Amino acid sequence: MRPASRPWHWHRDRSCRLSLSSPAGRVVGSRRSVPRLAGPVWRIVLRHGPTNSIPTPVRDAPRDPPRRSCPPAPRGVELRRRRQRVRSDAAPQPPPPEPARDRAERPRRRARDRSQDELARRPALVAGWHRAARGAGKADTLQWLSGATGWPVEDVAKAGKAPQMFQLYHHGDRGWVGELLKRVEASGYKAVALTVDTQHYSRRERDILARWSPRKAMEIAPNPRGPFHDYQMRLTWADVEWLIKTTKLPVGLKGIMTVADAKRAAEMGVRLIWVSNHGGRQLDHTQSSIEALPPIVDAVAGRAEIVIDGGFNSGTSVLKGLARGAKVVMLGRTALWGLGADGADGVARVFEILREQMHIAMGLCGRTKIADLKPDLIFRAD
Repeated sequence: MRPASRPWHWHRDRSCRLSLSSPAGRVVGSRRSVPRLAGPVWRIVLRHGPTNSIPTPVRDAPRDPPRRSCPPAPRGVELRRRRQRVRSDAAPQPPPPEPARDRAERPRRRARDRSQDELARRPALVAGWHRAARGAGKADTLQWLSGATGWPVEDVAKAGKAPQMFQLYHHGDRGWVGELLKRVEASGYKAVALTVDTQHYSRRERDILARWSPRKAMEIAPNPRGPFHDYQMRLTWADVEWLIKTTKLPVGLKGIMTVADAKRAAEMGVRLIWVSNHGGRQLDHTQSSIEALPPIVDAVAGRAEIVIDGGFNSGTSVLKGLARGAKVVMLGRTALWGLGADGADGVARVFEILREQMHIAMGLCGRTKIADLKPDLIFRAD
């Protein structure tokens, strides 16, 4: 399943060759040589915001300053008021309408099953994490393994030679997380980052229209899922303290977007602050991660390493992230273009392109070392 309209990256005739003159994800040539991306994966890679209507960062009307939401994390939100009284003398409200009985309310089983089966039919996608690990090793770069992977952490660790870190989703109680951390440590992962921006799974309208359920897709993979997916709602700073005391690995937090949260994390002993808005797929109308980066860098003041992701798709954009204070720039969608084009070799080729682009950009900026990339290199063009 693919969207009706395709972006410029996606040509009917395409191959595993990646162009050096374009963003690292462009794919060109013969369609038969490429493992086709399933519709659900395509939507994850392509999508901007949950409603698919307003990309991040938000651009409002002309002459109207941008207005953005700023998500704090972690903060337990499971028990919250969902209604409030506005006025005691408010006019009585009309009764709610009857439940709609159209196709959107009652999706056809045939369409839903086709969407789920599409992922299972593609071995290139089922084995994607193994190929990504091998590609990172070929590119001599590190890899973060998502806790939402469909494969056991041990298997992915064996697949690649690159240094590997683990992104933790708290999909169970502390007992379950403790057992998972033991497996992560035994497999040789170098660090763990707790995801703190998924208290709720956002309402992703492309998924709804396609009758796509991520939880159903997880059932086809061999990795056992966490017993309590909604535990993320309960996360508080006490869970962060417990995590630091429980694991031997350096602990990071992924999804930090505010100065207050960054300061508190650094004071608690968090070693890595991951500035991320989850690819713009969680909270609509939020700021971009690169906008949130400079004040967080100043607030942390070297007490923790700064990592950033979100929209980095060229060597020039990576240069901007480093110049604004990040120690590491992470890539998601861009690496997936290479993975879809040519597996592990495609991932390695993406990083080859990015390094070439960055080498050229640094030379044109008069910089010879990463340490020479400073904030004064970047200015805002409104």
